[in-house]
Amino acid sequence: MPKINSDSEDKIKEAAKKVFLQKGFDGATFKDISEEAQVNTALLNYYFGTKEKLFLTVFDESFFLFIRLIYQIMEQDIPLEDKVYLIVDKYTDLILENPLMPIFITSEIQRNPEKLVKHFGIFGHPKDTFLARQLASEAAKGAIREIDPLQFEMALLGLILFPFMGRPIMNLRGVDTDQAFNAFILERKKIIPEMMMAYLKS
Repeated sequence: MPKINSDSEDKIKEAAKKVFLQKGFDGATFKDISEEAQVNTALLNYYFGTKEKLFLTVFDESFFLFIRLIYQIMEQDIPLEDKVYLIVDKYTDLILENPLMPIFITSEIQRNPEKLVKHFGIFGHPKDTFLARQLASEAAKGAIREIDPLQFEMALLGLILFPFMGRPIMNLRGVDTDQAFNAFILERKKIIPEMMMAYLKS
């Protein structure tokens, strides 16, 4: 009976993410993943059974890291400005540690959004959240302008995500080393909350 330890399992899942990212779900094979992970194909078959099960395993972990953390912060009962700074800080750090994650997830959401929504049970209507009520409450007090909660979410997440999604463009604009890119991103951690709060309070 094949045996697998946690290090080997992590190696397989990282290899699977890389192969799924490069070839997509339909183009990837167990052979591709086993070669990338440098393990026997029989090990993948024994522990994951099917390509779909392996995909859902790695996607599940990536998805919950990538999305759930942020929406948990959005639903916390903390001041709005603190919330914006916290989201930018946590999200940026998460993606710096997992730079391929945004492309991996968005490519698969594009491929089969209905299936993923059904499997993971994501999210309720943006106007039914604590964040929506918080934005409406702050606007009613005159502290911020009125804003659609979905516009708020997309503006904030878009500002964080685009440099990672557009890394090749960054390279062409002179941010062409890991050190330069990381410095650029860390600077954005300061700029993005200021931009968001300046817009909301203007």
